[in-house]
Amino acid sequence: MMNLKQYISSHLPNEINGYELFNQFLSETKEQLKKDALLQGFQLNLSNEITNYKELLFELQNQLNEMLENRNSKILKGLLYQTDVNEHDLMKNFEKTPIEDHSEILGKMIVERALKKVLTRYYFKNLE
Repeated sequence: MMNLKQYISSHLPNEINGYELFNQFLSETKEQLKKDALLQGFQLNLSNEITNYKELLFELQNQLNEMLENRNSKILKGLLYQTDVNEHDLMKNFEKTPIEDHSEILGKMIVERALKKVLTRYYFKNLE
């Protein structure tokens, strides 16, 4: 029997394109993102028409771009805290990419953390 860390690492792809395997968890991931944002006092507007992780990432990136452009750092920091994005990993990724790609990195890391939360619940729910 796999432990939780093994389960998640064996199921999480390295690239967002690989998340298509997780479309069964798409609506739960989207709801987790909305919940995390609301817990920080921010309404995340994600379309009900999202059918895959690329679309989810695209919509999230647009909202992250707005936050970055409007200097809404308090909301952004709250969202990163709530989703439990690793600050060290985030800064390491930022160092390797141009500033205009930062919302893409943020989006990927936030979606990945939300998916991990969903997978964790799924793992424990089906542990029996």
